[in-house]
Amino acid sequence: MIDIACSIVGKLAEYTVDPVLRQIKYLFFYNSNIQNLQNKVQELENKRNDVRLLVGAAERNTEIIGEEVSAWLQKVDDLKEKAHEIFNSVAGSEMRCLFNRCPNLKSRYLLSRRATKKTIEADKLKGEGTFERVGYPRPPVQMLNLTSHEGFETRLSTKKKIKEALKDKDIGIIGICGMPGVGKTTMAMEIAKEAKDEKFFEEVAFAVVSNDPDINKIQDQLAEALDDVWTEIDLGTIGIPSPRDRRGLKIMFTTRIEETCITMEAQRTFEIKVLDEKEAWQLFKDKAGISDDDTDAEFISIAKAVAHECGCLPLALVAAGIALKNT
Repeated sequence: MIDIACSIVGKLAEYTVDPVLRQIKYLFFYNSNIQNLQNKVQELENKRNDVRLLVGAAERNTEIIGEEVSAWLQKVDDLKEKAHEIFNSVAGSEMRCLFNRCPNLKSRYLLSRRATKKTIEADKLKGEGTFERVGYPRPPVQMLNLTSHEGFETRLSTKKKIKEALKDKDIGIIGICGMPGVGKTTMAMEIAKEAKDEKFFEEVAFAVVSNDPDINKIQDQLAEALDDVWTEIDLGTIGIPSPRDRRGLKIMFTTRIEETCITMEAQRTFEIKVLDEKEAWQLFKDKAGISDDDTDAEFISIAKAVAHECGCLPLALVAAGIALKNT
């Protein structure tokens, strides 16, 4: 009988006393709960900063950031925002009592409970912030060889002039400029490949410099052909001697900013322009699979309108043409 009574009392305590004590603890441990949250948030911020450094390095290498990494960073920012709401509310957890300030027990209870829950979340998030890798290589871009198409005389002419400049012993630095999507990189890669195949040089290398150059990556590739240069680059910094000091060395780079050709002291600059309307329509037809024998006037009219919206930019024409072909 006594055992049964003890069991009943134990159950009553479990369902009544324990929950009450747990709620009271929020008041008794108010200060420590707030401090624990501050400590965990700081630890989480340190972890986030480490991950952001890795993300920055991956982005400079033009890698795609993993979705799980981006989602984790967003969760950290959201939790940090909620935690700071709690910290900002701490000052309001007191109320005026005669001539002093007395604790507002209801506010302290609610803040302490929220702080405890956010502390648990912060600790869990910190544990989830270890990634095997944060970025992944982008899929290879299919290069568009315009100079292999019939009717692209302007591209063939420009390409021929650049190759002649590469052979000229008095020209060491060559710049290729033009607006985005016009085909600068394609032209440079074609020429680099042909220069290697035709044995213009003993070695030919190619590197993407981009807006925020990764010096270590460029050094690893020992680039003699630089792609997508935004600003002036000290070639000595990336381990490339000046062509003026070393005969036989050629620097060829592409940039969307014509002024960069001047600051990089290019001895010859070639501008890649958009296609003319005839070339643009021919390229679009090739990619869309439109035959010269096609008699559907309405379809041809729509296709020409789509091609016109591409502004004679090769990359846009190719993408739109393929999309139209697949519809």
